[in-house]
Amino acid sequence: RDAADRDDFLGRAEGALGVRPEVIGGEEEAALAFVGAAGGLAGPAPYLVIDVGGGSTEFVFGVGGPEFVRSIDLGSRRVTERYLHRHPAGSEALAAARRAAGGAFAVVDLPGAAGTVIGTGGAYTALAAIALGLERYDPDRVHGSVLSLAALDGLAGRLAGLSLEETAALPSLDPARAPVLLGGAVVGVEALRRSGSIEIGVSEADLLAGIARHPHLETVPCQGVLAQASDRRLIVHDQQRSTAAPRYGDGGKHAALLRRPRFALAGGRLVVTALEDVVPRLRT
Repeated sequence: RDAADRDDFLGRAEGALGVRPEVIGGEEEAALAFVGAAGGLAGPAPYLVIDVGGGSTEFVFGVGGPEFVRSIDLGSRRVTERYLHRHPAGSEALAAARRAAGGAFAVVDLPGAAGTVIGTGGAYTALAAIALGLERYDPDRVHGSVLSLAALDGLAGRLAGLSLEETAALPSLDPARAPVLLGGAVVGVEALRRSGSIEIGVSEADLLAGIARHPHLETVPCQGVLAQASDRRLIVHDQQRSTAAPRYGDGGKHAALLRRPRFALAGGRLVVTALEDVVPRLRT
């Protein structure tokens, strides 16, 4: 949303795809994350969904739907760039990052106590896998697992003492996430602290699941994929299951597997293509 070359990228993407990508606001992102995450875990209402991203963290509170939404411009990437760019980070940098995150979240004034707090996004899922001691990432084990505030605090302290290479070598972790994992841990623990809860349930279902469950999207089969259209919005999902992707539906022809979207527009009609064919053109 705040990238310096945002308009240039969107223009080039439109030229390659035939459709201009839509950049949603923080509150809409939060509402969609709530629909996805709250629908994927059982627990007493009301629900508080905390979605930790790279540039922002969303707090969404509600029962049958989002009733309170707050998006804070602080996420794992921002904290990393400002405070935790060295590895090991050390205790002073960790303390500064914790103060910054705690201060940023102090403005979040929740309307009540949540019966169930749900964490979604790559930071929480990666931390849950480490806490579970998984030798390889397993979304079925991660989904529905519970992280205590004390466990998250301990993980942040442990990660602060690791080099980048040591972090990347953690068995269940995607090495690409290593540079921002400590930042995600700090944001995750301070967001949970702000909620007033001492534990958080971790959900594999997130923003993409919320899009798939959106009540105003029309679902139609299209050349082996699940296509969803609403006005000028178009989302197309590859039907080949990824081991890291949550699955919705009956697992058959209309299952929504939310990875590797493939789409293009030609002659006013949807044509399925591979995203990998498009991305190099956007980078040239």
